[in-house]
Amino acid sequence: MSITTTDTTFFDPIEQLLQQLTERVDAVVDPIAEESYLLDRHEEFTTSRLAQAIVNATRNEPITAPGLALEVHAEEFRPTDERKTGADIYISVVRRDLDISKSKGLLVQAKRRTSLLRNEESRRLGNQSKRMYRRSHESYVWIYERDEIVCASTAFFPTNSDPHNKPYVGRGANSRWFALQLG
Repeated sequence: MSITTTDTTFFDPIEQLLQQLTERVDAVVDPIAEESYLLDRHEEFTTSRLAQAIVNATRNEPITAPGLALEVHAEEFRPTDERKTGADIYISVVRRDLDISKSKGLLVQAKRRTSLLRNEESRRLGNQSKRMYRRSHESYVWIYERDEIVCASTAFFPTNSDPHNKPYVGRGANSRWFALQLG
């Protein structure tokens, strides 16, 4: 279930670049989510595969548009760092075509939907979300479903709510976030 909703042809180079990025991220997310669910894989393994797949999808065939270029990087946190930040991974997107590169990043904590049914895991996710949000308002939770990944901003967890923010909950590994940040 990708979040790409149209087959629109974009003539603006930035829109072309962002559309390519959205399609690449969407293409790698769902198969990994489905396989992970079927094989009952732990979040750590799935998250690691997703991070690598997103990077590979953009590194092996660079995303470019006339006069524009884009790179994606992912860094997994060690368990000791995860306890401090609350995040499993950090993903950054860099535009290298500018005189001064433009970079945006996001923190991600991943959970299987089935693990959230346990009270202690839901409470743990709440605490992790608070730590991520304090570090960066660009922090998200990926919830692994049977055949998709639901993405939710930590800004909308009860303890992090800001009345000026609008909720973002979408499908895919937040490929639209990339598009919104680099446009």
